[in-house]
Amino acid sequence: MLRCDWESEFFGFDVYHQDAGGLSDSELKLIIDDCSSKSQFLLRVTFSKNRNLQEKLANIGFYHVDDLINFEKNLGGCFDLETESFPSFDINPPLYFGLLQKKHTILFEEFSCRLFIKSKYYFDKRYKPDRVDQMYADWFSRSLNGESDDFVLGITSSKSLVAFASIKQHTHTVAGIGLFAIIPEYQGQGIGKTFIKNLCWYLHVKGFKNLLVATQSRNFIAKKLYRSSEFKPNKTVTTMHCWSTNILRGYSWEN
Repeated sequence: MLRCDWESEFFGFDVYHQDAGGLSDSELKLIIDDCSSKSQFLLRVTFSKNRNLQEKLANIGFYHVDDLINFEKNLGGCFDLETESFPSFDINPPLYFGLLQKKHTILFEEFSCRLFIKSKYYFDKRYKPDRVDQMYADWFSRSLNGESDDFVLGITSSKSLVAFASIKQHTHTVAGIGLFAIIPEYQGQGIGKTFIKNLCWYLHVKGFKNLLVATQSRNFIAKKLYRSSEFKPNKTVTTMHCWSTNILRGYSWEN
């Protein structure tokens, strides 16, 4: 069981994560009993979609938050660096792609509330929207400094931040998208797909071979964007939450 230190410190209560896939009933019971000894906590479990396990966990106080679809794109054969040019935006006023810097933090306010409604936190009503908004702002700012994620790529106009994606380097050849957003005023104009091409190109030039991204199953716009950008779904992961006040004392897996 992993304590999510930054999230715990930010919200002021212990947040734990456990991958429940492959654990026996007795192992899951030990984890829950360990959490139950603490005064206030959130236990988040994830596992490859499994209806039987989901029902078992629901019987002892867990509830379904969302299903996360994991996508992957092979960057190796996407571009011919000798013959292709960098993807550009066919739109006025002109837009610019590049590595974002700390000065772009002040432009983030356009995004915070929109990120919340597309996240797992939206489906757990115990989270206060204003605190989640601040958490995303902190995540963005920390990623600009290489703390939460490693760096942030984005699109800017002369006056505003249009889109951004925080990037985490998992290995020397594998990167992952963390936060991803485009402001509504620029949606529906093909900017998302061109942005994806830009960041794939950038990562390919930097030596990355594979790009990972995950999005909530209910985020239909994001799923459509990733599929149209040739990302392939590889698994679906269920997320369930249990708060300290939800634990059913004297629970039984057979109930």
